[in-house]
Amino acid sequence: SIYKGCHWGLCTPNSGLPIQVSNLGSATSSWSTTQPGSGAYDVAYDIWFNSTPTTTGQPDGTEIMIWLNSRGGVQPFGSQTGTANLAGYNWNVWTGNQTSWKIISYVLNPGGTSFNNLDVKALINDAVSRGSLNASNYLIDAEAGFEIWQGGQGLGTTSFSFDATGSEE
Repeated sequence: SIYKGCHWGLCTPNSGLPIQVSNLGSATSSWSTTQPGSGAYDVAYDIWFNSTPTTTGQPDGTEIMIWLNSRGGVQPFGSQTGTANLAGYNWNVWTGNQTSWKIISYVLNPGGTSFNNLDVKALINDAVSRGSLNASNYLIDAEAGFEIWQGGQGLGTTSFSFDATGSEE
């Protein structure tokens, strides 16, 4: 996967992250992918939150997954608990709890291969309003990648960007 921010204590330079959710001014991303017509996989963002600005271990806040697409019957962790129309798209919303963190997944319906200037902050705000994300937590990193169950040859990223700014900027 590709990431921007602080992932397991490794931070990309000049990422602008971490930012406390309550101070988030904007968060946008563009991601263009190539996807084969066979196999079983998902194409998803993992947006990680933590109670402190960084961690060398598993983040203790919420993981927001944004599923661009999936194939082969794979599903997010947890169960579908709702739907939403956010950032100009329709989403199926899934929620679940791991041992030490919550997961909320936004599954694009119908799926696609690319986003341009997706308003990630709209999904973050929705996760706060649903009680899945604590606004005092920090947005520490954004990852983009593929979870492959079967096949996967031909999955690729042609471009990726993620930008977040604080509300005081």
